[in-house]
Amino acid sequence: MRVIIRNSSDIPIYEQIEEQIKEAILSDEIHEGDMLPSIRQLAGDLKISIVTTTRAYSELEQEGFIYTVQGKGCYVAPMDSGLIQEQLLRKIEEGFNNAIKTAKLARMPRHELRKLFEFTLEGYAHDHEHINRRKEGIFYEFAKKEATKRVGWETYNLKLQEEGKSL
Repeated sequence: MRVIIRNSSDIPIYEQIEEQIKEAILSDEIHEGDMLPSIRQLAGDLKISIVTTTRAYSELEQEGFIYTVQGKGCYVAPMDSGLIQEQLLRKIEEGFNNAIKTAKLARMPRHELRKLFEFTLEGYAHDHEHINRRKEGIFYEFAKKEATKRVGWETYNLKLQEEGKSL
């Protein structure tokens, strides 16, 4: 397991550590009973305060992801399927919220967002080439309408062609 922190992120360092360890546990990168790096070792490796790693580990322990054996270290806790389900549902909800925010920024109508969602669900049953062809068809009219509103379709299309792209 490798923990990477980004000092430029708006997310506090302890949360970055916590999320990455959760992700490693949920994705089976680390397993029940595996020992985590000690608080001091992780702090030293990341060149951060011991207080920061202590907080990350405390949060993980409170949420049931790890447990501490006094004098021995921290270990991955047995996973309760309800806990895993709750965490995965929370991730799905976050993904939906991010998609909705992005769609609003793109001024995508609700019905187009639904089409994209349905299309994405269908995509798992089809090969990638077929998916890309359908995606282009679904969003061609939307992109054309938005481009026409902003700069005129012909201008937009020429700009894309100059950049080696096309709709």
